[in-house]
Amino acid sequence: MLDTQSLIGALRLFLLTPSWFKFHIGLWLWRYTRTIVHTLSHCMYKSKPIPKEPKYTASDVTVVIATIHNAPEELHTSLETILACRPYGMIMITTQDKYNALKELVGSLQHSNIRVLCTDIANMADDDVWWPRDLIIWILAPFEDPKMGGSKDFLHDFQTERWRKYSLNADDDNFVTRWLVNYKWKTWIQHEEGCEIETTLEYGKKYLCQCSRWARSNWRSNWTSLVNERYVITSVHLSSLFY
Repeated sequence: MLDTQSLIGALRLFLLTPSWFKFHIGLWLWRYTRTIVHTLSHCMYKSKPIPKEPKYTASDVTVVIATIHNAPEELHTSLETILACRPYGMIMITTQDKYNALKELVGSLQHSNIRVLCTDIANMADDDVWWPRDLIIWILAPFEDPKMGGSKDFLHDFQTERWRKYSLNADDDNFVTRWLVNYKWKTWIQHEEGCEIETTLEYGKKYLCQCSRWARSNWRSNWTSLVNERYVITSVHLSSLFY
């Protein structure tokens, strides 16, 4: 065992080392402390269980999908998996030039086309994903907590978000996350097999266009999070410690 003199000697030696060495030691300690904390939080994390008498069911959910897919018929399988979860309805949004093709696709699904959003919960989904059959009951479980989710004020902020003096009509998923963090609403990740959504990967020109969209919007969102709002700086690390 180390005695007091040995500890004092080691501390004195550390104080005499160059500043750059101390800096790298600090970075090393930060990195692996963070790794250990994240590993422990991952092992201890638990999904919200499905209640026996849930506050919300699939009939309280409307799925909203915005798509500009050039071949709508390729979406048939993914839309069928979403409808198999039996949401109250589905709203599909597209551009004028793709309206007829999308309308034909919806007709082939043999489901009613719900046009008015009239449920307590709206789910924003990508157009090229496959849902497991029990997804909705799993993702509704956290909403048993009244502090989970958002409020009606969200819609106004979402529609009027601005970057400097310009209206910003993009980057919806990042905005939702920032808004929930800023207004102290709780979020939860359901880490269960029944919540695993599959998606397709773009390739070729489609992938480059996707990267171009990300490049246009992500830097603005990151600047807003890190410079203007700043809540995310502490929230990321606190979530690792307490959830």
